[in-house]
Amino acid sequence: MRFASCAAGGRRFAALVEDDDTLRPLRDVAELGRETPAEVLADPPLTDERIPLAEVRLLPVVPHPGKVICLGLNYAAHVAEGLFEVPEYPTMFPKFSW
Repeated sequence: MRFASCAAGGRRFAALVEDDDTLRPLRDVAELGRETPAEVLADPPLTDERIPLAEVRLLPVVPHPGKVICLGLNYAAHVAEGLFEVPEYPTMFPKFSW
């Protein structure tokens, strides 16, 4: 399953992205994040509404993450632009919100 956080018509909502590029809003879920129960993602409470993906503004899927895990030097152009050596493994590092 793919999820999106969206804005359209003055409202914000989380939605399930269907294969035909339509969105099915989740009932009573304005955004996804650490407070979203796992049950909501496993069995999303969908509305009957269908919205074309092209008609919404996409927002970050998780608007306020507690942390982001980053990969550094994970593609050749990045290594070349920084004049680094190609590592045997990509460098992983966290970014935490404050």
